[in-house]
Amino acid sequence: MGLPGIRAHWGLCGGSIPPSGPIFFIFECLKIIGANDHTKFTKRRGTDLFEDFPPPEEGLNSGEEVVWSQRAGMAARWMLGGACCIVGSPWVILLAYAALGSFVGNFLLFIVLIGLALTILEFVNSRRTRYYLTNTRIVEARGGLLQNQIPLESFQGVQLDDFLEMKSTYSEGAKTFYQARIRDPTSGKLMILTGLNENARDIILKLSE
Repeated sequence: MGLPGIRAHWGLCGGSIPPSGPIFFIFECLKIIGANDHTKFTKRRGTDLFEDFPPPEEGLNSGEEVVWSQRAGMAARWMLGGACCIVGSPWVILLAYAALGSFVGNFLLFIVLIGLALTILEFVNSRRTRYYLTNTRIVEARGGLLQNQIPLESFQGVQLDDFLEMKSTYSEGAKTFYQARIRDPTSGKLMILTGLNENARDIILKLSE
């Protein structure tokens, strides 16, 4: 369910905010978005995706070993957007209420609440997502379920630049974090790894070796 569905759910076309308050509204938005994700999960259940993958207990094939693993980080755009939303939106909303009236103010408040809900959802998903590099494939798992995978044999004999795009996204003190966009040369499937530290970057850069 997208923005129109959420708006219809709350009857916000008239410019009103739910009487239970903004915090309750955010959690209800998360429930609606989560229900939509569950529907997508159900439709895709028949594939090899969403199999249990909490290694080393489950998920590994015979003879397969985990070489490297790291928890995902939030994408830089979500971090920046969330920070701007928290810092700047109160002033913009107050100005809108004072200068443009309650309808415009309520509309902007609605947009801000949706942005906060999506940012919270992205944060929760990033905390539940983990990347694994085994001796046969690279895997993205969320909540112990397989989300995406690319076999390492797909990279053999392929130039690094043909399937990997690595860029720095943000820094914390002396540490720099990176985002990797890995495209399977065989199937064209794209995997995006976020919040990689320098050690992870060096490991990913050796995929074609």
